Amino acid sequence: MTNDDTNEVHQAVFGYSNGHRLLASSIQLSSVDNYELAAASDLAPGVSLDPSSSYLTGVGLPESKLYALIKTWAAPEMHRPGCVWSHVLLLSRPLLSSQIDLAVLAPLLRRPAGYHGDQNFTRPLLVGRRERASSPPVAIVEQTLLACYDEAYIDTTQQPRSEIERAIFAVWSQQWPRLRSTFVFRSIQSNSLLPSQNIHLRSEPGSRVRFTSSTAWLPIAADDAVAETVTPLRRFLWRYGKDIDPALEPFIDLVEIFMLLEGRKPSYDEAAQILAKFGAGQAQTLKRDILGIAPSKMTLVQSVEAFDLVRLMVEYDFAEFDVAENNLGDLFRQIDSSILSEVATALEQFKEQLDHRYEVIFDAILPWFTRDGLSTDTIPAGVALQAMMRRHDLISLETVERFSDKDLSALLALDLSEAETREVLRATLMRPPSTRSAEIIEHFSQACLDVAVTTQRQGRLSGEWRSLLNESSDRLVPLVADLTNGQAVADAARAMNFPLNPTEAPATWLAAFKKHRDQLDREAETTLMTFIMVLCIRYQIENTRLIAMQVMPDLRWRIVSGGLSSDDEKMLGRWLPNYSDSWDLNKRLLKLLRQGYKRGVNFDDLVSILGLSDDEYAFATNQDPENLVRQVFRAFMPWGRWDD
Repeated sequence: MTNDDTNEVHQAVFGYSNGHRLLASSIQLSSVDNYELAAASDLAPGVSLDPSSSYLTGVGLPESKLYALIKTWAAPEMHRPGCVWSHVLLLSRPLLSSQIDLAVLAPLLRRPAGYHGDQNFTRPLLVGRRERASSPPVAIVEQTLLACYDEAYIDTTQQPRSEIERAIFAVWSQQWPRLRSTFVFRSIQSNSLLPSQNIHLRSEPGSRVRFTSSTAWLPIAADDAVAETVTPLRRFLWRYGKDIDPALEPFIDLVEIFMLLEGRKPSYDEAAQILAKFGAGQAQTLKRDILGIAPSKMTLVQSVEAFDLVRLMVEYDFAEFDVAENNLGDLFRQIDSSILSEVATALEQFKEQLDHRYEVIFDAILPWFTRDGLSTDTIPAGVALQAMMRRHDLISLETVERFSDKDLSALLALDLSEAETREVLRATLMRPPSTRSAEIIEHFSQACLDVAVTTQRQGRLSGEWRSLLNESSDRLVPLVADLTNGQAVADAARAMNFPLNPTEAPATWLAAFKKHRDQLDREAETTLMTFIMVLCIRYQIENTRLIAMQVMPDLRWRIVSGGLSSDDEKMLGRWLPNYSDSWDLNKRLLKLLRQGYKRGVNFDDLVSILGLSDDEYAFATNQDPENLVRQVFRAFMPWGRWDD
């Protein structure tokens, strides 16, 4: 009876009785299995046994799928030459899957010459699952491993058969259950090999072991075979050999893969080689663990990095793994943030080949993106743009400034918050205008003005943008009233190249100036007064007299005292009447009033607050002596024209 501690072993006896046949058994065998056992348990061709000699045979049975471990002795007491006794242990799949050391079966094999009087041959035996036999020498185990997996031979002249058999048990025990059940061997040299016999022996003088591949795997495998505890290699072989067809002879491959992957992640090339080595349906457990598909606590290898997984998904058929889309996302949901850029690069590179899987993977890694990460060029622009289109919190000047004009327009088309819109506009205004810039100003007027103010203050607003903003002054100037401080008002005027439109511009700028004047430094204050004065001139002083009255007295005093910058002087000078190169701005300003008086406009209320000297007053009001002489001259020459 089989339980957690023991395994049940059925048995049979074969010997001579009108031919070599089954003599006793603890289990009913089919005729096919009986026939196979009769052949395998008979004396091997070309073998001559001493009365005290024996040898082992191991074969699988075709119908019952039991494994037959056979020990054969010479039977000289029988009257027919060449007769043998064979004791057969019939091993079930559960036994082969759970018996740690198969060498403990050896003591159960006994010469069945007295089977007639021994009823034990007709009852199953029990063996402890965790029992262990002593280990054979490493040297003979290495020879056996080579003979089993590398087309070499065991030199029977150098080792007694008992040691060879101990080594065979060690190698057989090392195998995983599926390989164990297909292991075919004899521990004696014969003229005829069993079908698919794994181990070959030679006893000819001068015969040598030969190697067909590198043997770096050999000491690792030999140490495992003689180990008294379950080693990492043994666990590796049993986990990953179970779903590989033994006909593929995978043992050496698995040992080499174990050596390659122990304690580290496989590279793309290594993973690709493993996927290519084992075709569809083979080594599924190993491939799934390497790829990280449906992770198991039982995995014994590290999975490839996520960016290598993306490439492998494209280059190899993943249909065999039947990975659901939600599980596919799980493979990337917990990636290390340090490799996010590599994963993003792989996504960008293989976007078309990934098809719908691209979105699944992208959604999984989306939470890992940060502003700091997106502000560098390590994340491809296409992936970075998509990340920001999905997560608006990632939008900042640093993250969007590397995008194309088209990409920035795509971001502006989203339902962004005011702050997010401004970040995109900041990047837009820090590069030359595009064909869509006027449209952007139209759609985001207030935000454009605010951003232009900030960019101007930083000295990063180009002349091209100032010209374009100036052309949009009809839309932008009314928004000046909503600016929150004096410096912003001054920077807005500079950002728009001191716009002359719209008609309401003088009143608008004056209102903003008065509202925030106490926050302005003297330079900005002077510049704004100069600008407002220019607007008053632009729309004629007689129409803007009340506005001029609020800035002209202070501005004139600053002109007289040399308080205008060269830029302010140039701005005002372009709009004042010019009479002589020797005239200063003050006289030209008074000339402006003088011209009004000559047109019949009364500026007395304005002139009265300018603090003019008598001569300046007379000149500004067109009452100076020079003008009186001209008036007299005109009286005598009414047909003449005197143009001031």
